[in-house]
Amino acid sequence: MESPSDSLLSVPIDVFEQCITPFFDGQSVVALASSCHRYYDMFLTNDSFSRDLWKILCKRRWKFGRFRIRQHCSEASLEDNHWLKEYRRRGATDIKTWNFMKELIDITDLDQNEEKYSRFVTHGMDAMDLFQKKKGSIEWQFEKMPEAIEKGLIRFHICQKLRLGDSLDPLDNDVPLEYGAIWIVQYLFARFSDDPSTRTLEDGTEPESFLLLQPRVESELDALAQILLQRLHLHVGENDDQHGGINQNFPLRLVLEEMKYLFDAQHVDRQKSGNHVPPFCGNTDNYYSYHNSMIHTILSTRTGIPITLAIIYSAIVRRATGIQLRAVNLPGHFMISANVDDVQGSEILFVDAFHGGKIMTESEVSSMITSAYNIRWNQNYLSTVPNIMVWKRVAMNLINSFDLPNELRGQVTSLIAMGFNHNGIYDIKGEKRLLLLIYSTYN
Repeated sequence: MESPSDSLLSVPIDVFEQCITPFFDGQSVVALASSCHRYYDMFLTNDSFSRDLWKILCKRRWKFGRFRIRQHCSEASLEDNHWLKEYRRRGATDIKTWNFMKELIDITDLDQNEEKYSRFVTHGMDAMDLFQKKKGSIEWQFEKMPEAIEKGLIRFHICQKLRLGDSLDPLDNDVPLEYGAIWIVQYLFARFSDDPSTRTLEDGTEPESFLLLQPRVESELDALAQILLQRLHLHVGENDDQHGGINQNFPLRLVLEEMKYLFDAQHVDRQKSGNHVPPFCGNTDNYYSYHNSMIHTILSTRTGIPITLAIIYSAIVRRATGIQLRAVNLPGHFMISANVDDVQGSEILFVDAFHGGKIMTESEVSSMITSAYNIRWNQNYLSTVPNIMVWKRVAMNLINSFDLPNELRGQVTSLIAMGFNHNGIYDIKGEKRLLLLIYSTYN
């Protein structure tokens, strides 16, 4: 006769997830596992069923923060059930987080209790799930404490991502360049969700939601990438075996020429009748406006400055074709480049996204820079710039904007001070200063 545990084990994991785990939490599973050795073997060992179960339970309980799962190994090869270990780790973090959080409930003067605030904020997004769950049921003595905590958690989290490049290597250029531009906007607003009661900035700008900003930006970039992909397929056809896109090798010269449709208002196809996607162009009329450094705004207005237009340009190309363009930080200008190997030989081509996606050779770039700035050409100008230095330049452009609202100026200052340093290396000794800056600019 089949035992109850045998019957339960035969349930497909997707059915188990939808029909059974909604009624389970980690404590329930552990209690059931302790009731008999069959359930213990099912729930607390390292077979695929147990790993899948604890993965589901982890992701259902915690929507924010990171799961420290070894990505370089297949889960089937792991000696231990890392999802079970992670559930225990995050559960222990929740307990510590709640103890720190209770210390903030009765605070009436944040200036006198910055140490307690700092200890809580260092948990970053790992504390956000518990905080969101508990904050509404607490009678805070300091009315602005929930807002201060929320923004502090977000800003601490984003500073770490910017300085580490969201990886173990702070100079890792595998992280999409547009991510840093998104993180900068998220840091400035640090607004957890869309709340219609939140006031706008002094210039009428509506604060962006931390939760919705990145999906919105990525969705718009993906739509633009699809436009490029469709235009490329008109020239080379769609590879039915590989479905085009990042698995299909498009000639780089063709990709750059087709990108002009999205960046050149005078493109020949725009002279034809029909509806066209508005092109991106350089904002020569209002060059020093802070809006030119905000990626979500540029996607709406279609105007920006060289560095942010280059970020958007490279994001579209990578999403459509898989081609990784390199950032080139020239004196007084910003461009992107890539190596071209074809029948015409091998050379480096440069793209000026600010001027209609103009394609230039190395000699044309050197001539432009030396004549425009009356300086001697240095081959080092063509060196690839690490992502973190691109993001730092975006932040520096923000602080130098003439129209940056006062509400954001302090945020940009703290971001530059602690989100980056001179070589992009994460500075653990600077955590105390970072927390004080976050604390002092929470509102």
